[in-house]
Amino acid sequence: APIDHSQAAHYSDIVNGNESMKDARRKSSRPTFTGHQIFALEKMFENTKYLAGTERSRLASQLAMSEAQVKVWFQNRRTKWRKKHAPEVHGGAGDKRTKQRNDGSIPIVESDSSLT
Repeated sequence: APIDHSQAAHYSDIVNGNESMKDARRKSSRPTFTGHQIFALEKMFENTKYLAGTERSRLASQLAMSEAQVKVWFQNRRTKWRKKHAPEVHGGAGDKRTKQRNDGSIPIVESDSSLT
């Protein structure tokens, strides 16, 4: 396949820090949400972990946010929720064959007579 030199030059500019101010301005920064927006998002998250398209559209409109921002906020919030609740949800005993330790050491494999 032929090389697209315009893309190669653009990549080189980015790597070498020669990007123009116009290009730098175009990059989106991380949005900061107001306390009111976060409160409303958290309140909605308490009621439902997943929003349908119509709910997302309505909430975005009410909070002066884009639907994409609401969608990503909910995705990130679900990930945070899962991480916090994973031990509770799985009960810690599950089908794991290793004991997890918080001190950074290597897990020890439990003996299991069903494996022999």
